[in-house]
Amino acid sequence: MTKTSFIILAFMVFVPGLLNASGQFHIGSHYNKRSMRFSIENDSVRDRDSHFTSGWSIQYHSRVFADWDESETFALIKWIGNHIPALNDDDSVVRTSFGIGQTAYTPADLSNRNPPEYELPYAGSLTGSLSWQSFNQTSARMFQVTVGILGEESLSGQLQIYSHNELDMGEDPRGWDSQRETEPLVNIAYQLNHSLIKSKNLTDRWAGQLSLSSRLSLGNLTTDATTGLSLRYGWNILEGFTVTSEPTGTGLLHLPTSPSRRQHLRTVSNLSSGNGDGITLFVFYDGSLISGDQRDVKRDNIILSGLIVSTIITATAFYPRPLPVKQSFTETEPSSSDVG
Repeated sequence: MTKTSFIILAFMVFVPGLLNASGQFHIGSHYNKRSMRFSIENDSVRDRDSHFTSGWSIQYHSRVFADWDESETFALIKWIGNHIPALNDDDSVVRTSFGIGQTAYTPADLSNRNPPEYELPYAGSLTGSLSWQSFNQTSARMFQVTVGILGEESLSGQLQIYSHNELDMGEDPRGWDSQRETEPLVNIAYQLNHSLIKSKNLTDRWAGQLSLSSRLSLGNLTTDATTGLSLRYGWNILEGFTVTSEPTGTGLLHLPTSPSRRQHLRTVSNLSSGNGDGITLFVFYDGSLISGDQRDVKRDNIILSGLIVSTIITATAFYPRPLPVKQSFTETEPSSSDVG
């Protein structure tokens, strides 16, 4: 990738940060809760293992808070939230997310114990990520730190061998002894979202939103710049911004959606998005910046992708309001047995 292309993409990442506007969310809403997510990604739909083959992640997302000082987390995390640029805007709410994830990459031919140099080597990673999120009705800023391990210690090979051989989920992967060498992984990412066009209210009505997202990632796991447009529309969609599935271990943990005072749970949501990603380094293909593993596999420097998703939740419910309860109290004098 040329330096000029990377500079242009980096510029597209930071320009939306100049755009901001105030907005308020309902912190006291019944829907303002912690959440857990478990996701599995696998190429079994295509019935072949090649390049990205599997991944899983467990994610924890905190409640939304008015600011970092009010958040229920460690003092160091609050301090970072208060000192990273644009994460402590007065007109925004905040939340943190934490996740661990594992990925596995393999060549096309699993029967070869020693894949040729031009083929993608076996490789696996185990990572943990912590993200800070600050957002309002029109913009969102997210910062993430990821640390992990590449190589045998990631246990990716052991998991694939067990699932394929013991659970009969695929062909015996014979080349994990040739996997990429062990090295620590450290990455940081910063993402900006901005709402370009948005209905005044999104909940309990038909509405839509067009938003721009831009991200810059730096580290020995991946170094890249991404920008994209997303259009979501439907009935009773959440306030905030689009939440899409991210690549396990290399994507951004984020849940920039707000607690609201929705009266209905029924939702019809449609999402159309397109992204462009300029890649300078991706360790699974490009080899190591730390160890001596310099196996370099041909890949695309710019990747264009698109996504179309429709979601229908048919359950209809109203948040139950507490019923008034009459209570009567009768005063009694303490008996002698109660005294002393």
